[in-house]
Amino acid sequence: MRNAVWFLLLFVAAAAAALFLGDNRATVTLFWHPYRVDMSLNFVLLILLLLFALVLLALRTFASLRKIQLHAGIWRQQQRERTMHQSLLNAMQHFTHGHPDKAVAQAEQAIAKARQIQESTEATDSRDSSAETLTESVIEMAEWILAQCKADGAKT
Repeated sequence: MRNAVWFLLLFVAAAAAALFLGDNRATVTLFWHPYRVDMSLNFVLLILLLLFALVLLALRTFASLRKIQLHAGIWRQQQRERTMHQSLLNAMQHFTHGHPDKAVAQAEQAIAKARQIQESTEATDSRDSSAETLTESVIEMAEWILAQCKADGAKT
């Protein structure tokens, strides 16, 4: 339905342009010493419309380019969090499967990633309480796994 309405509006715009611009005999004369350029008013309006669209496109492009750095920082932060969570999940999996050496290595890696995330959030001065709570809980869980693996190692 929406496409049909757009299609109908396109036909209405084409009919209006043909009706109002078809018999327009107005001209625009540009004097640029030693030249003289005569153009129809329709052509000048078309050039102005295209120039406006080009300037608008350029401004939006530059605004998008300025946002790339912000999006890249967010993406890098998300990648750090994903590796931290993956390390914690691997540590939990190795712990439950009875591989304490691998669990300790993964837990230490998870703690290192969590500390790195905490330092990067402190350096950028972005105070996100949920991210801080999340990294703190990851550190607590990884330290618990480390303590359990060391306790199991002391028993054997």
